[in-house]
Amino acid sequence: MDPLRSLPPSRTLVVLEVAGRLLNFSAAGRQLGMSQAAVSKQIQSLEAGLGIKLFVRSNRGLTLTTAGRRLHQAVSFGLNHIVDAMQEARPRFQEGRVTITTTIALASVWLMPRIAKFRAEHPAIDLRVIATDALLDLSGEGIDVGLRYGLGRWGAINAQKLFGIELFPVCSPAFLAATPPIRAVPDLLTTKLLHVDEPNSTDADWSVWMRAVGLGRGIPSGGMHFNNYPLLIQAAVNGQGVALGWGHLVEDLIKSGALVQCLPTTLLLKPAFFLVTSDSVHLRPEVATFCDWMVAETERLRE
Repeated sequence: MDPLRSLPPSRTLVVLEVAGRLLNFSAAGRQLGMSQAAVSKQIQSLEAGLGIKLFVRSNRGLTLTTAGRRLHQAVSFGLNHIVDAMQEARPRFQEGRVTITTTIALASVWLMPRIAKFRAEHPAIDLRVIATDALLDLSGEGIDVGLRYGLGRWGAINAQKLFGIELFPVCSPAFLAATPPIRAVPDLLTTKLLHVDEPNSTDADWSVWMRAVGLGRGIPSGGMHFNNYPLLIQAAVNGQGVALGWGHLVEDLIKSGALVQCLPTTLLLKPAFFLVTSDSVHLRPEVATFCDWMVAETERLRE
């Protein structure tokens, strides 16, 4: 027999929890929107079903019996546990705040330098940025907007393309001046290369790039390997070697002179960066404001 079938109605358990906490049927009735008589009847029905007394009336008021105290503690624990679980399961959207998730690369190299501009234009909106390469459940985890890298196909998701990615070799001016001349792709085979080893960058690997631009030979051993793109780019800025620059993600560093494109050869990737929102969640005004700002901020990158 299913033990859940032997439980009393959930409403009765709620009445027991409130009555046992307040030790007053009238006060329990007021909290529950019931009469004192209705609370008393629920308790009497529960006692009859269990075959035990749960409350004792005395001149000093209402008290729980030993059995009643044990049952009340168990019911209180169970109901509070259910409430906690429901709070955790419920999407944690907050008015006035926009929660964004994006890749570590986009957050560190492209988004964060632009956050100050958004905040200056919209000071009343708080931003919460979750930088992770994991694919998070937007509505399930209370996330308003995702900035995702991929092909734009993620099920029940609204996806709007922001910009594509071109790959090309970059290094610091100091490294370029100190290394043997880099005039063509084969020259990279004798150059110190910087690699990123993480799942989202498998299509941006040196071996993929060199095959795509017509050099089928394997990549020489050596160089340096990093587990995320921001570390790779920082190493390139510091003159540690040549990295594959992700187009618009490194354009600010190129404009500032921190990096230079050491070869004109480029490779356009099929995946791109998309702005995504959940189909099941209505966009609050502040979320729509951020989405509109992102689309406008990246308009020239789609030309």
